[in-house]
Amino acid sequence: MRGYRRALLAGGVCAVFLLDFVGPVTQANGATSQRLSLSPVSWSQNHFDAAHTGYNPCETELSVSNVAGLELLWTANKRVVFMGGILVVGRRVYAGGAGGVVAFGRRTGRTIWAQPLSNSVQNIAYLGGRIFVGTVGDHTLHAFSAATGRKLWSFRANGSVGGPTVAPGALYLETNAGGRYAIDPTTGHPIWSKFTGGDGGHGPALSGDTLVVGGGSVGNVQAYDATDGSPLWTTPLDGEVLGSSAVADDLVFVATSGLSSHSLYALRLSSGEVNWRADLAGTSVSTPAVANGIVYVGDEFFLYAFDEMTGARLWRKQTRRGFGLSSPVVANGVVYAATKSAYAFDAVTGQPLWSSRTYIVNEAPTVVDGVLYVGDFNGDLRAYGVPSP
Repeated sequence: MRGYRRALLAGGVCAVFLLDFVGPVTQANGATSQRLSLSPVSWSQNHFDAAHTGYNPCETELSVSNVAGLELLWTANKRVVFMGGILVVGRRVYAGGAGGVVAFGRRTGRTIWAQPLSNSVQNIAYLGGRIFVGTVGDHTLHAFSAATGRKLWSFRANGSVGGPTVAPGALYLETNAGGRYAIDPTTGHPIWSKFTGGDGGHGPALSGDTLVVGGGSVGNVQAYDATDGSPLWTTPLDGEVLGSSAVADDLVFVATSGLSSHSLYALRLSSGEVNWRADLAGTSVSTPAVANGIVYVGDEFFLYAFDEMTGARLWRKQTRRGFGLSSPVVANGVVYAATKSAYAFDAVTGQPLWSSRTYIVNEAPTVVDGVLYVGDFNGDLRAYGVPSP
């Protein structure tokens, strides 16, 4: 994935680094550019990374062997319908939804700052000391200081803004009016924009220089060159694309919902050609998660696991409420998802390992350093962990 560097540090601990802006540099020709540095970021955008894999390869504390011991560490209640994603960066947790965006202390859940917004937050992202928020009613991308919550700039798009996808030097957006944008994260000015139709708007997936966007009710997936917005390919599908795509191992995974069929597709990233299609039982707005050769996706009835290369179904699990709203994530052999409860499953066998009652959840959980974060429609943000012996 462009802009990311994975490294094994001393002791075999995995870390993910994201290039951050640290200030202007004057070049020899007199031009000014942004200097970049490596700084640790734990979970900086929707579904973990720019490719939306939903897979945290750095988690080592929670595992199949101990996840059953998860207990509630803290609950923060705000007047926010949490549906805009949960980020964990440094010592803070950031979450957004209908009502605004809030920064919490990571250890206690104490509110650091809150920025009220009159329009619902689709998803949030972090880059270079800034929090980026896409909102629905006012068609705007907002940038706030991650430290203080102070508003830095805003950009008005041609429709409701989905979750921004971040990479060094650019934020990528799609709207529900067919707009596709690359935005300069320091100024909020467009780098390029395209207007192609379709009513997607859930956040593009980025792999290398390829940007993958769902066409919503148009029923297709589109790919663009991330450097200039040039169209690369369009693939018609059998239903609406209600969630985001995920990209892994040169394949694009996307769920569709139609009048007579519901599907999970695997497309070739290079061409958009269909590699395989698998049946789902019902409507899905789930962004697939991909880890260790397995694709996970939810619909209104089940959570599924499919073989990444063949599309063969490996298992499916049903709970007291289907997974139509929430997307699964994977870390260290465990799949996490939430509906009206938070759940953990064995990633290989699908065996249920743990659950905890919540209110309605409309976003993917976040798993970082042995802590599971879940936000719900009741304004509760919960942090779960395994107590120290």
